[in-house]
Amino acid sequence: MKTWILILLLHGSATFDAWTTNRVMNDRPPGWGPTRELNPLLRPWAGKKSLYVVVNLTVLPLDIWLLKRPKSSAAKTLAVGLIGARSAVGWQNAATHRAVWQEYDRRQAAMREQALNQVLPLASGVSKGAP
Repeated sequence: MKTWILILLLHGSATFDAWTTNRVMNDRPPGWGPTRELNPLLRPWAGKKSLYVVVNLTVLPLDIWLLKRPKSSAAKTLAVGLIGARSAVGWQNAATHRAVWQEYDRRQAAMREQALNQVLPLASGVSKGAP
């Protein structure tokens, strides 16, 4: 695989990981508790736009290694593994974000139905004690 393609994929997967992390951190339903970054090195930047820069800087040493030794199979193997890992984390973040919002929507629908069930008997004018 060409070196420049690996570098583009590395930075693309890092950016995708940062985007999904920021989305999970900043876009929560009302009433849900705060989330936190599990990686202690990235925790200070989690939820901020600066995370994009920091995450892409973490890939920079591998970029330099790939550019200096384009035939190195060890660098290419590490790059492919990192691309896969970053992409997997990004997809996991996206799935978590979607599941949280689906649960929120389910709870909201149940609350609306419960409120509707309490209001409907009152609206029809039928009371429990009436003959």
